[in-house]
Amino acid sequence: MRIPKLFFLVLFGLASNLLFSQGHANLRFGLTFPQGKFSDDDRENFMFTTLGAGTGFHIGLDYDYRFKGSGLGVFGGVDFHYNPLKRSIKDDIEDEAETFDDYTYQKYFNIPITGGLFYTFDVNDNISLILRGGLNYNILIISPFEYINTDLEEEGTINFSTTSKIGFRLGGGLIIQGKYLVQFNYFGLGKYNIPIEVVEDYDGNRDVYKWRIKTRINYLSIGVGVRF
Repeated sequence: MRIPKLFFLVLFGLASNLLFSQGHANLRFGLTFPQGKFSDDDRENFMFTTLGAGTGFHIGLDYDYRFKGSGLGVFGGVDFHYNPLKRSIKDDIEDEAETFDDYTYQKYFNIPITGGLFYTFDVNDNISLILRGGLNYNILIISPFEYINTDLEEEGTINFSTTSKIGFRLGGGLIIQGKYLVQFNYFGLGKYNIPIEVVEDYDGNRDVYKWRIKTRINYLSIGVGVRF
């Protein structure tokens, strides 16, 4: 997995500047709501163009540096988002594949690294409004899906290759008493072409199949946090 050198150079320069400047770190956590094809549970297109991701959770860290005498500033951030497979998809799989008796379903992990601009507006002495936007480099990791028939000693594993894309983040929220956060963020993480390898073992034989999932990753995160 190759990460664009220019992106890392810009991010490193931004981080170095911020670490030696006066600013604020924001620790965030809350819920993640998949959107579009990432969330779609259409069984016919599942693992071809849709992923059936359910509501999950996230934790994130931003570092904000506000320019002196201005509401404008720059920020760098990293997020970790976890989403399980929807129950509706699990039920469909278990109804259709009755010969198998045990399943380990895939889980979705997105790690976007973001750099961009923000603007704060002080509503009063206790509340400020903040808006932010920027570009990110997202790493998508999907854990394997495994299925087993114990009696027949038959098992299969679907492996997903780790992929990455450039995307964006738009968001905003409230800063309360200069310390507490209420935030929302929309992540448009790009279009993915995810390689898949299916390995099935049955009665001493092994079959391998390969294809690609062509989909998009988008989600909305809502949460609270603390500002340091």
